[in-house]
Formats: sequence, C-alpha cells, structure tokens
Amino acid sequence: MRRLLPVLFASLLGLHAAVLSIGGSVEKPMEIDAETFSKLPQTTLDRVGLVCMSGAVKEAPKRRTGVLLSTLLEHAGVKSTGNRVRNRMVLLASGSDGYGVTFSFHELFNTPVGEGVLVVRETEGFTLYSQKDYVTGPRHVRDLSALQVEIVGNPMKTKKGDQ
Repeated sequence: MRRLLPVLFASLLGLHAAVLSIGGSVEKPMEIDAETFSKLPQTTLDRVGLVCMSGAVKEAPKRRTGVLLSTLLEHAGVKSTGNRVRNRMVLLASGSDGYGVTFSFHELFNTPVGEGVLVVRETEGFTLYSQKDYVTGPRHVRDLSALQVEIVGNPMKTKKGDQ
C-alpha cells in the first residue's frame, strides 16, 4: 500500500513517474525507475555544464552525481555475437520530446568521452550530460526516456568468415 500511494497521488496530479527504458541489442531489456536507479553505482563529476554551438554558456559547470552511461549498458548486458560486432554498435539516447543523440560503443568504452557521459536523476526525470565533448549542449538530453542499442551497417566478411 505504501508503494501505491505515491503513484496514486502522482496520477491524481497528472504527473507520471519517470522511467528510463533500455532496449535493442541488450541481454536484459529493462525499465529503470528512480528507486532502481539510486541502487546503481553512482559517479560524481565536477564541472559538468552546457555550452551551445555558438559558444554561449547555457548552464554553468557544476558538480553532478548520477550513473555513467557505460554502467547502465553494462547493467543491461550489451549483446555481442562476434569479434567485429562492437565496431558497428551505436546507442541512441532519446528524450520524451523526440530529441535524440548517438554514441558509438567504442566512444563510450574506449575513449575519455565515455568517462564523462552521465545520466542524472532530477526532479522532472532523467537527464543525460556529455561532459567531455568540446561543445556539450548538442548531446544534452532532457527528460531522457530511452536508451536503444543497435548494430548498424552490413557485417564485413573476412576470409575466416568473422562478422
């Protein structure tokens, strides 16, 4: 009953509980709510702000705590069926307004960029920040609602038949 009351109260006010879905080429498709999110390993990054393409500072850099995007993907278990599949793997992070940004598998797991892609739980829902981009605004997703892992392009055929 205690769990039902906040949901009932929110529905009476016309609010919805924020849920982040993770799907596509993952072992465990899932929906993460605030409670589940708070139990995942948290990371704190300093100097996370928003700079638009014009160079204007939209949000001053500050300390933010959340879950690294790579940690969320590890939690869902990224599928890999061959040695070269990861080379064609991309992630689409989408907001409830339809805005979306992409990251490659290698960008998230093999470059410093991945060390700064943070999903933060805020009062209105989840927000994605990409701290280490030169211009951070274009890959900022407010009201983050979905992470979709996809394998794009045609597999490269080798003499050994690897994909």
